[in-house]
Amino acid sequence: MILKYSIGADDFLNFQLFTASESPVVKRRRLKSKLAFAILYIAFGLFFVVDSKWVYASTFFVLAILWFFFYPLREKRMYERNYKNFILENYRNRFDKEATMEITNAYIQTKDGVNKGKALLSEVSEIVEMPTAIYLRLNTAQTFMLPYDRIEFLESSDVKNTQEMILKFKEIANLNQLKYTDLTNWKWK
Repeated sequence: MILKYSIGADDFLNFQLFTASESPVVKRRRLKSKLAFAILYIAFGLFFVVDSKWVYASTFFVLAILWFFFYPLREKRMYERNYKNFILENYRNRFDKEATMEITNAYIQTKDGVNKGKALLSEVSEIVEMPTAIYLRLNTAQTFMLPYDRIEFLESSDVKNTQEMILKFKEIANLNQLKYTDLTNWKWK
C-alpha cells in the first residue's frame, strides 16, 4: 500500500487531545480540578448549615453542583485552546507538507521533502482507528498520523479508497499480531 498524505493543524490538535484523553496523569489532573472546587463549595455550604444560614448554604451547594457539571465544558475548551496554541507555535513548519508512506507486510517506509525513514512492522505497538484518522503507534513512542481527508491513494497502490485502506490495516494487524483498536466513536470530552 502506497499513500501520499499531509498533516494539518487540526490533525495535530486531534492527536494531542486523543493522547491527553489516554494519559493517566491528565485524567487524574482533570478529575482533581473537577472535584476540588466542588468539595470546597460543599465545605463552605456545610459551614453555613452549622450557622443556620440556609440561603448561603444553599447558594454554595448550588455552586458545587454547577461547578461539577459545567466546569468540564470550560476545561475542555481550555485544553483545546492551550494545545492549539502549542501546536501553532511548535509545529507550524510541519503543516501541509506532502509525504509518502509505503506499507508492506514487513515494514513502513516514509519520505517527505527532507527526511526518509523505515520501521519494521514489529516496531508497531498498535494501530488505532479514529473518527478522522488512523494512528500507527510505534514502540519508540512515535506515532504516524494518517488523516482520512488528506490521503491520496497512488495508482501503484493496491488500495484505492479509505475503506480499503482500513481493511488493509486490519489485515496487516492480524498477520503481524498487532493490537488494532477501533475508536471510531471517540470524542474529546
